[in-house]
Amino acid sequence: MKQTFAVVHRPDETSRQLKNELAAKLSEKGWAEDEKQPDLVFAIGGDGTFLYAVHEYLDQLESVKFVGIHSGTLGFFCDYRCDEMDLCVQDVTHRSPQCESARLLQVTVRGENQEKTVYALNEMRIENVTKTQLMDIDINGSFFETFRGTGLCLCT
Repeated sequence: MKQTFAVVHRPDETSRQLKNELAAKLSEKGWAEDEKQPDLVFAIGGDGTFLYAVHEYLDQLESVKFVGIHSGTLGFFCDYRCDEMDLCVQDVTHRSPQCESARLLQVTVRGENQEKTVYALNEMRIENVTKTQLMDIDINGSFFETFRGTGLCLCT
C-alpha cells in the first residue's frame, strides 16, 4: 500500500521551500501527498508549527504520526534540522521509525452558559490580565483546589 503524507509549515519562505523540497523527494520515492488522511505529517518550523500540526490532525491521532523538521526558533519537538532533509527522507522511507508517544493535556473551561475544551501537547495557560479569576480545578473528574489569581499554567 502506498504511503501518504501531509506537510504543515511555518508561513515563511524558507519553510515553504523546504516543504516543496520534501514533497518532491517523497514523491520520487513513491509516496503520495494526502492532506485529508495522511499516514505521516511533517511539521516544518518550530514547536509552534508542530503543535499546530497536532491540532490540525487531532481527530486522527490514533492513525497518524508526526515528524518535526526544525526551521523555526524553538525545536524541542523536532526530529531533524532543516539541513538534514536527505537524512529525514532516508529514515522515513527505509528505516523502521522509533515512535514516541506523548499524552495530550485536555482542558475544559466552563463559564456562564458556555463550555470549551482545548488540547495542548505540553502546557496550557489560562489567564486574565485585567482581573483576578476564581476557578475550581478538577483533575480527571476529582476536585483538586480552588484557584484565585490572574493566571494558571497547566503542564503535562
